[in-house]
Amino acid sequence: MKVWQYPEKINVKNRYVVVVDTGGRSGGADWSVITVFDRFYMIEGGVPEVVAEWRGHIDHDILVWLPAQIAVLYDNALLVVESNT
Repeated sequence: MKVWQYPEKINVKNRYVVVVDTGGRSGGADWSVITVFDRFYMIEGGVPEVVAEWRGHIDHDILVWLPAQIAVLYDNALLVVESNT
């Protein structure tokens, strides 16, 4: 996991969003990617900033726990998980 900015404890509701792009489990499959966005600058019309990212191949039952833990770290961030068919 790469972290460019740790969470700040500024009282802004729903500041962080954690997004999960589910990939495959084998080495040749797409990566599963967890991205943390900081939406603070959107208050003044700016764009969200990527502040952390994880990527890798992992079993899906374990993958669901990682973004949940990351969301808690980032001030109980909104968690969005891709739904594959």
